[in-house]
Amino acid sequence: MVITTDNTQYHQNEGEVVSNRFEKLSIKVSNDIEIPVNQHVIPTGVVAKVYGDYRNQLSITADGITVIPAKG
Repeated sequence: MVITTDNTQYHQNEGEVVSNRFEKLSIKVSNDIEIPVNQHVIPTGVVAKVYGDYRNQLSITADGITVIPAKG
C-alpha cells in the first residue's frame, strides 16, 4: 500500500517540509484478498503497534480491505 494523500498538520521547523506522501506500508490481513493494480483501498479494523529499541518499527494489521470503485 502507498500513501497518496497526507493531510496531517505536522509541527515543523521553518523551511522544513514534512509529509508521508508516497511512503510504502505493509498491512497484514487475516484472509486472502485480490486487489487489482492501481486501485484505491481503505483498510478496515486497523490495529497499529510501534515497537523496537528506538520505537522505530511499525506493525499494521487489518480485519479487511475495501476496494474503492474507480470513477468514470
